[in-house]
Amino acid sequence: MIFKLEKIHSYTAMVTISAENIENKDYKNIFWNFEDIINNIAEDQSIRSCILISEIQGFYESEVSLKHHNFAINNSLTGLLSKLKIPIIGCAYDSAYNIGFEILLACDIRMSNVGSIFSMNQIQSGYIPFEGGTQRLPRIIGTGRALDLVLTGRALNTVEAYDYGVIQYVSENQLKTDALGIADKINSVAPIASKFVKESILNGIDMTLTQGMSLEADLSFILQSTEDRAEGLDSFHHKRAPDFRGI
Repeated sequence: MIFKLEKIHSYTAMVTISAENIENKDYKNIFWNFEDIINNIAEDQSIRSCILISEIQGFYESEVSLKHHNFAINNSLTGLLSKLKIPIIGCAYDSAYNIGFEILLACDIRMSNVGSIFSMNQIQSGYIPFEGGTQRLPRIIGTGRALDLVLTGRALNTVEAYDYGVIQYVSENQLKTDALGIADKINSVAPIASKFVKESILNGIDMTLTQGMSLEADLSFILQSTEDRAEGLDSFHHKRAPDFRGI
């Protein structure tokens, strides 16, 4: 198992969890591989969106992390994902189980093919989620539903996952194409503004309404000084498409 990075359409980082080198079961190497990729994406100022997609059944091999449990707890893959300021689109071809489901939940926008299955049934094997599943899942679907899914380990089908808000898009077996379409829409807006939207929503959800609105106002104020903001106003007045450059 390995993470592979390629750049698509100039502005999108496509990260694939690949079955290549499947014999490699060393979580430390996998973690460092992913860390290098995340750092490369973060340092490339031209990248405006990221797609995380998996070729592996269940999205990720949970056994790899379990074999290095202590290291994995202190060096999480979802922790690396959370460092990216750009929007992340998570794509599940047919399923996302256990740690794979936790990784998918760490993405900002989630989608899957029709017929996909989702579950977080670690408790049936005597342990609990440790990649943020018990924290992200209730924030996404609510406390009662999260307790039900984690305590019983039952699976969600695509319809339930969509209704619960686990996924926002269901693809008719053209997942990568649909994900790139969403990424292109994100890439077309002002990149600094999209980063600020992500920061405002993800950080504001843990604040009081007053604190969250203060954060939103501060970010909006900072945005006024960017060239992209001036470009947006100019393009509106002259009725032309804006040319955002991320500055």
